[in-house]
Amino acid sequence: MDTARLFRSGRSQAVRLPKEYRFAGTEVVVQHFGNG
Repeated sequence: MDTARLFRSGRSQAVRLPKEYRFAGTEVVVQHFGNG
C-alpha cells in the first residue's frame, strides 16, 4: 500500500500523490468515506 501526504495550502487541504498515482488534467471527482 502506498501513502499520499496531506498538507495545508492557504486555507485549503491538499493531497500530494505519489508520482505513479498522478492524474492528467486539472480536476478530479472525490467522494468522502467514513470519518476521515
